[in-house]
Amino acid sequence: MRFLAKGGRVILLLALILPLKAGHGVAQDDPGIPSSILNTMVQQSLDHNQAGPTAQQLTTTLANSGLGSVGVLNVGQVAGIWNNQAVLLSMPLGIAGTNNPVQMVLNYQGDVKNNTLNLIPGSNYQASISGSCRSFTGLAGVNQVVGNLNNSLTSTSLTLGTAPDPGLATALVKILSGGFEASLTNAQLSAIATNVANTGTFNSPPNLPVANVKIDPSSFQNSIGVANVCQTAGNLNTALSSLNINVKTVP
Repeated sequence: MRFLAKGGRVILLLALILPLKAGHGVAQDDPGIPSSILNTMVQQSLDHNQAGPTAQQLTTTLANSGLGSVGVLNVGQVAGIWNNQAVLLSMPLGIAGTNNPVQMVLNYQGDVKNNTLNLIPGSNYQASISGSCRSFTGLAGVNQVVGNLNNSLTSTSLTLGTAPDPGLATALVKILSGGFEASLTNAQLSAIATNVANTGTFNSPPNLPVANVKIDPSSFQNSIGVANVCQTAGNLNTALSSLNINVKTVP
């Protein structure tokens, strides 16, 4: 898949989940042998863009959302000029009848180079989450970007060694309600970020913006499941948040 945005490029190449062949005297339930491999490649590029001169009042807010919900929540919010953003959520299933994990491989490259950004005094950037996802059950991925010329990725996966029931919603509820064992997945992560040859009046007083990120304490209260949140406020940043969790049935 390819997503093109003016002034930038986001390329997502998502490979199929491929089961591995059993054999060579290795038991199928050997916890060291993955039942499948999911390989994800993400490239974000911001090259030779220009913004300003400008003073900005930019805000993204997730307020009172996802209350009491069950399932999958996928949120991307962006405010500003020339930003790349991606929010990935996956729930891959391994081979039925086994408890072997799905091996996750994430390859990321983010480039911010040869850009010109001119700010004048008075810019203010705010990213906030307030009163959201209370009593939420499920898998949540949230990505907020406020500012200019930023690359940002939130990648969350809940991998299963086996499918307990057909139907994503049914499986997710059963997993999060108990009777299963969870651990961090031994994922492979390769991340390369470059930030070079960017010019302008964005990083010197009095042009520095006021930038803040905030998650209100009332958010995610009494919730069950997995939440991965990435908040970015500012300019010319590359932010990557990757969380992988493996779940297997308990005998």
